[in-house]
Amino acid sequence: MGTIISFFVSAFLIAGLIALRYIEMGRGKRYAEDVRFRMDILVERSIHYIVHTFPKTLVRVTHSIAISLVHKYGLVLLNIVRALERRLYEFVNVAKGRKKNFQRNEVPSTFLQSMTEHKQQVNGDQKNRYEEK
Repeated sequence: MGTIISFFVSAFLIAGLIALRYIEMGRGKRYAEDVRFRMDILVERSIHYIVHTFPKTLVRVTHSIAISLVHKYGLVLLNIVRALERRLYEFVNVAKGRKKNFQRNEVPSTFLQSMTEHKQQVNGDQKNRYEEK
């Protein structure tokens, strides 16, 4: 139905254009010459904009949108990676049997204290040996 209507509208407008040209040729002068001249200038400017300016603007806008989308995609991926990293740290801590809240103020066992003292003595003896040579 739409195609039939558009066909008849186009045919009517073409017939009107032909009739207008026939009347103008008979008169020897154009109707609304100043309006047509202004419309011609408007059409030339529009064509210049479409051919020269619009593609550059379109490229800039497309480039800006692409950069914005890539940035937002990167932020989403970063948040996903951070969440996964937290989960993996929790899993590793559970797998190793570590406490969640490690307290540094605990006093080490006497065995560890004696091992620390022994290690310091051994390191001190090695320094003295190197100094003697």
